[in-house]
Amino acid sequence: MTNNAFKMDMTGENLTFGPHQRRKATCQENEDEVKFFLKHLFEIVEQRDFIMSDPRLYMAEIPVKNELAYVSNTDLRHSVLGTYLEWWKTCLHAVVYDEKGNKALIYRFVGSPLTGVNHCDTISEDGTMRQCSIREFRKLWETFIQLNINIHATNAPSQMSLQEVYAQIQMR
Repeated sequence: MTNNAFKMDMTGENLTFGPHQRRKATCQENEDEVKFFLKHLFEIVEQRDFIMSDPRLYMAEIPVKNELAYVSNTDLRHSVLGTYLEWWKTCLHAVVYDEKGNKALIYRFVGSPLTGVNHCDTISEDGTMRQCSIREFRKLWETFIQLNINIHATNAPSQMSLQEVYAQIQMR
């Protein structure tokens, strides 16, 4: 049985005191892959049921890096398409609306679980990108992490890239 409890990172990898060298990020975002993801995001979301029916599709890695201060980001690394699709479906805080009522999806978040201070990047269907802060930040990141843990617990191999998933959608 997997212990899904959150723990304070005591390794010093994510929080150090005194002079130190900035470490290189272990999960670099590929700018072209992020652009591809955002360009086709709403088309992909429309095919949620099709994607979630095939582990080769829902295990495609998403090139976006989410971060939480003071917490080992192990459960945030290697986020997959299925995590995002389930998150947008089940977490009310992952979908936001602007003053005109236009829907936008949060695709990246950074923040502190201790203070709740956060920064989220959103994209709307027309491609408008905005930044926001979520009042219920804890619910946002806890839901994301739990979904990511659950999806990875299926041990389904990641066999397709995001571009290959998109090609499968286009063939339907």
